[in-house]
Amino acid sequence: MRRLLPLLFVLAAACNTTKPSLITIPDWDGIPANVTSAFCQRLQLDGIGTIGAEVAIVKITQPLASPHVLGAVGAPIRPVTVLHRALPIDTTSTGVGACAWKPIDALDPKRQFDSMVVELSAPVANPARPNAGIVARVSLGGTHPNWYWIELNPRRGGWLVGRIIPLSL
Repeated sequence: MRRLLPLLFVLAAACNTTKPSLITIPDWDGIPANVTSAFCQRLQLDGIGTIGAEVAIVKITQPLASPHVLGAVGAPIRPVTVLHRALPIDTTSTGVGACAWKPIDALDPKRQFDSMVVELSAPVANPARPNAGIVARVSLGGTHPNWYWIELNPRRGGWLVGRIIPLSL
C-alpha cells in the first residue's frame, strides 16, 4: 500500500490540474469601425474628441504594444508574444456624436505639433485576462501621450469592444 500512495498522489494531482485556456486574438483584415467608434466615445468622455472637433488618426496600426505597455494592463501577468501586423483602420464612424476623424499616413511632429493624434496597435492577447485588446496612444503631435487599453471580448464567433481603460505608464 505504501508503494501505491505516491502513485495515487501523482494521479490525483494530475486530475486536479486544468489546461490554461488558449488566448486568441481577432484575425481581422483591418480594425473595424465599431472599435474606432467606441474609442471616439471614450475620447469625448475625456474631453479630447469633442463633437465637431477634428482628431487625426494614423490610418495603419502602429507597433505600440510592448512588454512595458502590456505590463500596465494588470496583474497577474503571463508572457505574451507580441506580433505587429500593419492593418488599415476603418474611421467611418457615423451617427450623433461621431468623431470627425482626419486619417493621416503617419505621425509627423513637425506637421501635427498642435493636433491631437490617435494611434492604434494591432490586436494583441491580454497578459492579465483571457481576452484580447488594442493599445491606443493619444498625443499632442507625438508629445504628452495618454495610453489606453481597448478590451476585446470573444462572443459567438466575433469580438465585442469591452472596457476602454486608461493606462499609467
